[in-house]
Amino acid sequence: MGRPPRLSNADVLRIVALHHEPVVSSADICDQMDMTQRGANKRLQRLVDEGLLESKTVGSSAMVFWLTDQGKKELNNVF
Repeated sequence: MGRPPRLSNADVLRIVALHHEPVVSSADICDQMDMTQRGANKRLQRLVDEGLLESKTVGSSAMVFWLTDQGKKELNNVF
């Protein structure tokens, strides 16, 4: 299962929300998450599964993510 996450869901949502582009890739924010790109991608995908992020494949294999309305609500409740 891997190690427990160091960042809460709200922490990850905040990183996504504060990014200078409207969508992010795992490569864009993996350093801020203190994870490898693969680890960041898995974490972002879990937030998609929980309905907090939406995703779309662009190009041949790149995936981008953005906050859903539910993700925005959760972020507003915490911060």
